[in-house]
Amino acid sequence: RLGERLKLEFDGPEPGRAHARLQAELENFRAAWRWATRHRHLDTLDACARALGGYHLDRWNRDEAVTLWLAALAALDEANPVHDAKLDEKLGATIGALLGHLGYVYAINGRLDEAEAFAERGLALLRPLRDELPDTFGLFMCFIALSIVAEGRGQLERAIGYIQEQETLGLVKFQGRHLNNLAILEMRSGNYVVAQDYAQRAIEHNRRDGFL
Repeated sequence: RLGERLKLEFDGPEPGRAHARLQAELENFRAAWRWATRHRHLDTLDACARALGGYHLDRWNRDEAVTLWLAALAALDEANPVHDAKLDEKLGATIGALLGHLGYVYAINGRLDEAEAFAERGLALLRPLRDELPDTFGLFMCFIALSIVAEGRGQLERAIGYIQEQETLGLVKFQGRHLNNLAILEMRSGNYVVAQDYAQRAIEHNRRDGFL
């Protein structure tokens, strides 16, 4: 329950409260993660993954985040002998979300090949489950990771394409973030009028959703 509440708070207008709460509960969260990894308990992993990810990434403690996610992924892969073929939907969604988190962290650390491998695999798992996903943050992370990879390779059109695909999939929950990323990429491409339009739309969405 705490994990689910924190996940919502991290995505809300006052993430500082979630940081303070998680700071106080961090050891309990680590213990819960280790238990869930050992027992492959998907509900607990799902509840804690977003909150732990938000905390570690914001605090720039990426090494621990990677260690946690890799341990969980290894445990779940042991229950995945067919290598993602015909996976149970819940197992596929959990693995896909972990891959999205890993892809993002590796991308911002400049490890582009590994980031791409994680994010592409995550995307392959999560795309078919789009309408069944209770939480689309993992899918969002896969797209962001691939966008960062493409940008890092100087492929700005491809980076923009990944962000635009998020819109076509209707990830409305993150619309403001998508538009902000598009504004940045278009500005770097020299398309300043288009970038300004995206930036203005991002402000409107973020204000409507309570992030401003």
